[in-house]
Amino acid sequence: AKKVPQDKMPRATAFYGVLLCTALSLLVCCSAYGDSKGIINLDHLTFDKIIGEDRPVVVAFTDVQPYGEEWDAFTEAAVQSWTAHILFAQVTLGVQEDEYGYGGYGGGSQENENDKIAKRLRAEPGDVLFFAARQRTPTKWASEGKDKSDLLKWIKSHGVYVGLEGCVEEFDQFAEKFMAQEGDRVAILQLAEDEVKKLKEKDDEEHQSKVAQAVIYTSIMKKVLKNGGTYIQSEKDRLKKMIGDESVKEEKKDQFRKKLNILETFEPSPPEEPDQIDFDEDEDERAPKDEV
Repeated sequence: AKKVPQDKMPRATAFYGVLLCTALSLLVCCSAYGDSKGIINLDHLTFDKIIGEDRPVVVAFTDVQPYGEEWDAFTEAAVQSWTAHILFAQVTLGVQEDEYGYGGYGGGSQENENDKIAKRLRAEPGDVLFFAARQRTPTKWASEGKDKSDLLKWIKSHGVYVGLEGCVEEFDQFAEKFMAQEGDRVAILQLAEDEVKKLKEKDDEEHQSKVAQAVIYTSIMKKVLKNGGTYIQSEKDRLKKMIGDESVKEEKKDQFRKKLNILETFEPSPPEEPDQIDFDEDEDERAPKDEV
């Protein structure tokens, strides 16, 4: 094997050292921007191409390395909502750019363009904003609860269907009609039971798993007809107590959580007072768009 002259070894070592540092820097940079499943990263060049179009968007404004309950809820909700007609997006703040446009941890000479988006919307790291389709004025998530279910319920309150764990979309619709149309409850129960029969006729795994959840809906309807609307809250209280009982197995608790999600459909929370945020026109540097 050909030996490298001693006088060239330090130069070769330095070259590979620089190469290694560059690779590590790129890895850190990519990690900083995140690669969470179901979440797209937006910056000052792409933000206004996505917001205000035909699909609603929920956006998390985060630090370079997001963490905490809100971020956990956001990433989990994004995965669960992969079939829903909504986009989950992230805007990373505090990432400055150098003169070549590359992101870093700070120390660059240019002001971070992403921070201008946050300033325009009066958003801070940790904020989650909902943009309805064809709307550019967001609503901020201000729920006391900070888990995945709370976030999904909040999104659902804006008219976007996101199935909570254990829920079935067709039967969510039956549940909402059942509670809204008190005089037609018996007829709606019959329609729901007919749909359960149709599901039972299909022996594939997907439909059979739906059957197991669908019968919970019809069971709740029957209990409401027998005991009145107070059954919903009393059953929720009972299940929450069971979930908090350390003697109850985790498998049973998962079943109780799914039923709680179904019960939420029967007793939708009143619409929250929207915490809307207006664009700061002084900071709005977006290119004007033609109205549709």
